[in-house]
Amino acid sequence: MPIMLTSGFWKYRHEVQFDQMNSAVFMESSQFATEAINAIRIVSSLPMESTINNRYQKLPRGHVQAARRKAQWTAAFYGFADSAILGCQALVFWYGDKLLASGEYIVDAFLVCSMAIIQGVESASSVLPAAPSAAQAATAANIIHVIFHP
Repeated sequence: MPIMLTSGFWKYRHEVQFDQMNSAVFMESSQFATEAINAIRIVSSLPMESTINNRYQKLPRGHVQAARRKAQWTAAFYGFADSAILGCQALVFWYGDKLLASGEYIVDAFLVCSMAIIQGVESASSVLPAAPSAAQAATAANIIHVIFHP
């Protein structure tokens, strides 16, 4: 169970970090684009259009490269986090088999206990990755409530 909870927490943490990185990229680049469009509107700044376009293309490039480097390293960890349940199931069945062989459990009790453990761990670890979406949904619901009920 600790392995599954740790992998679920790890996935949650990295999902939040990727979301923050994406927000930073689009916030900075959209702010620059807005400022550039306002500057282009001024007649004297029209010759700067190609310079502004070149700078805008370079602006998100560093963020994209940082995200790509981070994604390369986290892909292996995501693979482990998604497949850790198989290792946990193997441990549960191995330990249960030892208890069956020693006569401490009967087959029915072993099957009930092993399925309860596996389902409980899967349910507990699947809640963590959904937490950022739930937090965003709660914030959005509060904003809508404030708008309709001032």
